[in-house]
Amino acid sequence: MASGFPGKIIKLCRIAMQIDTKDILKVFKKKKIWKKKDFEINPNLYWRYLLLMVLVVVAGSFVFGFVVYNQIKSEPLYAPSTGSESERTDQKNRILEMLEYFEARADKSKTIIENPSSVVDPSL
Repeated sequence: MASGFPGKIIKLCRIAMQIDTKDILKVFKKKKIWKKKDFEINPNLYWRYLLLMVLVVVAGSFVFGFVVYNQIKSEPLYAPSTGSESERTDQKNRILEMLEYFEARADKSKTIIENPSSVVDPSL
């Protein structure tokens, strides 16, 4: 019953004696593979993406321009006046006040230019 068991142990011991310590270390050492595994950058693909993005931007610009053009085209050329009569008179009064102010400034400037200064310039 146990006759086969010692024979197997002896075979395992012989195999263990034949294995060197360097071989054991080689099992745990990771192999360095310098070959790339199906990892390549395809520049043609990126150029296609770039070309596609440029075409989308150009098409979007045309669509945006067309929409803005139609909005501007549909707007009326002149805006109807919504102000009441009192607002118009207030605006006229403001404009008239500003005109009077500038006319007064013009008269004052004219008198200053025409009349010589009363102080004699010491540098002369």
